[in-house]
Amino acid sequence: MKMLRTMAATAAILLLGTAAFGAVQLNFSTGSMGGGFYAIGGGLADYVTKNVPDVEITAVTSGGVNENINRLDSGQAELGLLNTIDTPLAFEGKPPYKKEFNKMRGMGILYLQYGQPFTLASTGIKTYLDLKGKVVCA
Repeated sequence: MKMLRTMAATAAILLLGTAAFGAVQLNFSTGSMGGGFYAIGGGLADYVTKNVPDVEITAVTSGGVNENINRLDSGQAELGLLNTIDTPLAFEGKPPYKKEFNKMRGMGILYLQYGQPFTLASTGIKTYLDLKGKVVCA
């Protein structure tokens, strides 16, 4: 709840100067319907819309982080949920991204993201130590 209040206060401060022009309408690019990003983005959008005067945020479904990055860059969305893996790569134009997506700015961290590695059973890899000498990403 503290995170929601902080984000609402931040939005209010950033958008205060635009109140004279009527309600500010923002698109929030999230994730697929029923997914975690959509639930988080929808909740944040509802909370800010209800608690910050003259600000209306609409949660918009998307294909996920890569689509959100493209929407932010193209101006199709003013807000988007990203992750800590793709965002720095996109920002710096590193593979798999072919250009720099440097119009994005971070507002905060919603939750810590942990890696969940998987492999095929046929590899014989069962622990991190089994990775020694193996090609992981080529």
